[in-house]
Amino acid sequence: MERYTPDLGDIILGGATYRIEEEDENPDGSFTLSRATLEAGYQVSFIPKRDRVDYDVQSWATTRSPEALEYLLWACAQKFKGIVGYVGFWKDLSGVFHVDASEHYDTLKSALHYGNAYGQLTIWDWTNEGLIVVEEGVN
Repeated sequence: MERYTPDLGDIILGGATYRIEEEDENPDGSFTLSRATLEAGYQVSFIPKRDRVDYDVQSWATTRSPEALEYLLWACAQKFKGIVGYVGFWKDLSGVFHVDASEHYDTLKSALHYGNAYGQLTIWDWTNEGLIVVEEGVN
């Protein structure tokens, strides 16, 4: 299993998204991670709305350690492979790294729908390389 380790550039930038690529020919459930460099579409974090709203869960896992990112990204990919196609991380203003599973949507309408369904505050816009606020109840 080839591993992709977040490089210093990803850590300094404060985030990155990685594609989960399952290896169908290997029955052991192998997969690889590769840096996603999408030019269009929208990325939506995959956290159930109940976890986010009722339990104030902001991400699947957190750490302050850049060294722990590789393990957490791989653990997240292992848990969610076959369900979503991506994992990634972002760093908040307190220096905490947040690790999430996510999915890519081609249209803003779909991304806003699922962002709302998952209780997301924002989604990532690949075209403009920025966040879009998800308004509750708007699809």
